[in-house]
Amino acid sequence: MSEQPIPADLIELQRARDAAYEAIARHAGQLTEEEHARLWAQARDAVEALHAHPAMTAGGDRVDLVTRLRMAAQAA
Repeated sequence: MSEQPIPADLIELQRARDAAYEAIARHAGQLTEEEHARLWAQARDAVEALHAHPAMTAGGDRVDLVTRLRMAAQAA
């Protein structure tokens, strides 16, 4: 069985999620309450979009897909 390519929009969603978490970690203790809440909302929205993507709900091996997705997002 060959691996299906990862959709580009799914990679972008993963990158958005990673960027939001990175911003939260990088600016810990330096943000206003509103900025902190905004970044967490961005992270939550990205995670929800990832989970709702058709490639994630297609019923395949999700662990394999997430592993490949994380590697693709880091390489992009």
